[in-house]
Amino acid sequence: VALNNDSVAENNETFFVNLSAPTNATIADPTGQGTIVDNDSASPVTPVSGSITNDTTWSVLASPYVVTGTVTVYGTPAATATLTIPPQVEVRFNDNQGLVIGYGPNKGGLVAVGVARRTILFTRNQKGRWNNIQFSASTDPAKALLDSVTVDYGGSGGQGNISINGCTPTIRNSRIGLSSNFGVYVSQGGLTLDGSSLARNDGPYSMSLPPDSTVTSAGGSTFDKPIELRAGTISGNVLVGNTADSSL
Repeated sequence: VALNNDSVAENNETFFVNLSAPTNATIADPTGQGTIVDNDSASPVTPVSGSITNDTTWSVLASPYVVTGTVTVYGTPAATATLTIPPQVEVRFNDNQGLVIGYGPNKGGLVAVGVARRTILFTRNQKGRWNNIQFSASTDPAKALLDSVTVDYGGSGGQGNISINGCTPTIRNSRIGLSSNFGVYVSQGGLTLDGSSLARNDGPYSMSLPPDSTVTSAGGSTFDKPIELRAGTISGNVLVGNTADSSL
């Protein structure tokens, strides 16, 4: 049996050989079983939890990162600690765990920038739901960027895959879906949303906004459900070239 070698860790595989129609012989057992034994090591798994208080970059070589306890990224009131995530990194969350940017008055940042066909994935590690990526009021707005990422299977805390509380992160070219409720939930603040998809979330709305929220978009985003405005009016917005199955 010809085998093509690769570097992907896989389970061992079995195959069967069936013998029939012998000539000048008899067959005692017409079926033989062979096993192809995988010779590759499993991908490394890097468990993470607790606080990140200095500039930190997660690497592809250490991916996937498994968040076993909520990770909080923060520096000081004067100096931002930033978590940087490059293309192709995968972050998996145990049930009800999340990623919080900023803590109290201490500034935090998240810069997760993938590229086409080499995106970054934030997803569940177990069969339940993880909480969310939370941008708090102490998030440094200059270091709050999700670009070419997929965020799915979160929402256990009731505030979507991405929760925004008092800041204005930027989300570009990303897919936010399969939440147990909203794709994006804004408690306070707003966001810049460009070229992204909010779809297949379980809640009644793709995105939920508070009164006087500021949302800026250059277009290209799609929503398969309405956007909720909980009260008041949306102000200071540029919403051009986006599509939705239902209006606000």
